[in-house]
Amino acid sequence: MSAVDAQTALGDRRPVRRRARSATLTVGLVLVGVIAVLAAVSLVVALRPTDTSGGRLEGPTGTHWLGTDKLGRDLMTQLMIGARIALATGAGPSVGAVIGIAVGLAAAFASAWLDDTISAALDVVIASRCLLAMLIVAAQGASLAPRSSRSDSPCRHRGPPDPHPHEAGPQEQ
Repeated sequence: MSAVDAQTALGDRRPVRRRARSATLTVGLVLVGVIAVLAAVSLVVALRPTDTSGGRLEGPTGTHWLGTDKLGRDLMTQLMIGARIALATGAGPSVGAVIGIAVGLAAAFASAWLDDTISAALDVVIASRCLLAMLIVAAQGASLAPRSSRSDSPCRHRGPPDPHPHEAGPQEQ
């Protein structure tokens, strides 16, 4: 038994000191919260991102809380739409991570039959991506040159057009 366990067993109930939160963590959580609120509000409010009714490069006003850009678009509207896109972009990998962790835990702790089934299914998924890439390369033809510069391409550049196509060239004597 360790000294800590002995003190606890004897009734020594000192308060446990909590570690102070990091300032970086607090600032990060506040910023993510602000972005989440902006994204939620942008789903409710009717936004017109292409509306150029504001003047060019106006400062903050009652109608344009953050001002306008050089085309007269509202910066708050652009910020809200960007927050929505940022959260949607971050949510996809998060959902994928949760599903992947759940499948990985199921494969690790379940029966060998389930583990083999999940492994075979993932092998098929991984192989299908490689096969798709090989099919695309085979269809396009294996070359490091751009498609337009290949000799079999109908779009190949053959030099400048002849400025006088109907005139006869130098006559032979």
